[in-house]
Amino acid sequence: MDTSDVYDLIIIGAGPAGLTSSIYASCFHLKHLVIGNRIGGQLELAPHILNYPGYKNISGRELTQKLTEQVEAMRGKIVVESVTRISVISHPDEAEDHPNPGQYPVSKRNADGYELETNQGKKY
Repeated sequence: MDTSDVYDLIIIGAGPAGLTSSIYASCFHLKHLVIGNRIGGQLELAPHILNYPGYKNISGRELTQKLTEQVEAMRGKIVVESVTRISVISHPDEAEDHPNPGQYPVSKRNADGYELETNQGKKY
């Protein structure tokens, strides 16, 4: 893994919360990445959203597009892949694997960083 793949923040999930998190990360000038297997998540499937601030009626697809445009305008990077492994790196030669990323045991205080592997074999 080269240093261009090192991020201050990696957001797992490209639904509305992940995309909004990316927008806020950009405001704080964090080098970050959003990884999700579907941009918009379940929002993309909603025919009508009637309770989103600023819109009386908007489709999930249209709102997903607007969120994605804002993320990209703020230089957020979105990768459409699935996270398959999270490793906690405590020392350069030591990593603790967590093969089930659905259970995020990543709250180690002494960790130097984390490495994520995707279904495409890429590491971040």
